[in-house]
Amino acid sequence: MTANPFEQPTYIVLNAPAPIAQAVKALRRRFDPERSEMPVEVTLTGSNGLGVLMPDQSPDTVFDIFDRIIAESSPIKVKFGPMRSFPDTNIFFLEVKPLEEICDLHKKFAASEIYFKPSPFPFEPHCTVKLRGNISEKNTRDLLAFQLQSPDVILNTVSIYNLDLSMLQPRLLHRANLGEPIR
Repeated sequence: MTANPFEQPTYIVLNAPAPIAQAVKALRRRFDPERSEMPVEVTLTGSNGLGVLMPDQSPDTVFDIFDRIIAESSPIKVKFGPMRSFPDTNIFFLEVKPLEEICDLHKKFAASEIYFKPSPFPFEPHCTVKLRGNISEKNTRDLLAFQLQSPDVILNTVSIYNLDLSMLQPRLLHRANLGEPIR
């Protein structure tokens, strides 16, 4: 019998397009090298608002519900930036605006029959640049001064990843494009 993939922390994310992903990975190589090659994304579930997927669910059922939500949702036009940090943390991220359509997609998952662990943090769409470790005052200033000149970009790919905590390597479980019919 195969182990349930949701035993590892599992997230639903909007994947960032290549130009944004390249810029974020360059920043990560400087400020958070351990995570530099992880996917660049806007987390919909798993870090704030909704926690990671509950493990006691059928993957086929989760993927079916996910596909239906994604097929019924449109691609989202956004801009990334400026850089911010969560209060009293060393977590730095790019804002993602406008928030409304991303929040609406998050709410669709919250109202679905997919089950999530609770999260103590309210949902705030963002793209994490630096997550772990200490940071010097100079690097803090450098990060907060960074200005990404983001054009409008389209977020249209949504993925379900789980994270092997021992290696910090995500594993893609499922992916679909917003607004595309279910195959």
